[in-house]
Amino acid sequence: MIRRHDFGYVQVTKEKLRYARTLVGEVFRELVSRGYDGPPPRFDGQWLLLFARVHDVLATDRALRHRSGGA
Repeated sequence: MIRRHDFGYVQVTKEKLRYARTLVGEVFRELVSRGYDGPPPRFDGQWLLLFARVHDVLATDRALRHRSGGA
């Protein structure tokens, strides 16, 4: 029904989830094709934390706290 009414969408598959940046780019391009004029996605800061290994994030956090004298 979505296709018949020319409603924009991006079909998410298991394979696409493996390449999150590419998927986000595809969603962004679909939004732009439908008139979105906001900023493009950024893949820094929070994005990197979302896809980092928990062990690495915790180790970095512990190291930063240790350097600043925190517990």
